[in-house]
Amino acid sequence: MTSRRPLFRFPWRSRRQIARDLDAELAFHIDMRVAELAAAGVDAAEARRRAVAEFGDLDETRDYCRYLDADTERGLQISDRLAEWRQDIRFAWRTIRRSPSFAIISVLTIAAAIGANTAIFTATRAVLLAPLPYGSPGSLVAVYERPRGAASRGNPLSVPDFVDYRASQRSLSGMAAYSDRSLTWRPSAGDPQLVTATSVTPNTFDVLDVRPALGRPFAAGDDPAATRVILSFAFWSTAFGASPGSKLLRKAFPCRACSTPRS
Repeated sequence: MTSRRPLFRFPWRSRRQIARDLDAELAFHIDMRVAELAAAGVDAAEARRRAVAEFGDLDETRDYCRYLDADTERGLQISDRLAEWRQDIRFAWRTIRRSPSFAIISVLTIAAAIGANTAIFTATRAVLLAPLPYGSPGSLVAVYERPRGAASRGNPLSVPDFVDYRASQRSLSGMAAYSDRSLTWRPSAGDPQLVTATSVTPNTFDVLDVRPALGRPFAAGDDPAATRVILSFAFWSTAFGASPGSKLLRKAFPCRACSTPRS
């Protein structure tokens, strides 16, 4: 009965293949010595015992030879890969010299494709994959109102409903509210700019588990009639040069509670 040969085999031996080849080679040498002893008139069982004893520590020999074979195989793989790379580099260089315009167009096309893929991945990661820059982002939920049977996502809570929900709910560790609006920023030099301002409840930073990089967050005991402002890092950098002691900052927001968050 003939053994089947594999239809496909990698050019390099795997660790399993090395172990099989090594076991077969060791068994061959032991069997040859057993045959020599048997031909000299030694009993078959005694011949095998003597052959194994003469061979020495079989396990240690197997491990040592396996290490040498694996190291040799690794060196062959590295040399083959280096040879393939050298051949590919020579072929690419000949192609570039033979048709430089086509090579330049191909390189530019590949560079544009890589740039587009990088930009798409960066945007996708920032929007869909990267976690929100808050403490325990997986625990944050948004609360909406939706009429019974309505197919829409829902409407923002009114102020009285928010106050009632926050006072009566027991499932969440805290509730905060926010509202966005557009404001016109008039710098001391330059044209006015339209910016987005967010009005928040004093406990918003506690619910999000974030702290400003400079200054302090809002507190429940702050005077509601006083001006309390926390600048985003981007606005602080572009409008005030990221300087905590900027004269423009003190002139624009003459208050001690002005802070700058990390993002």
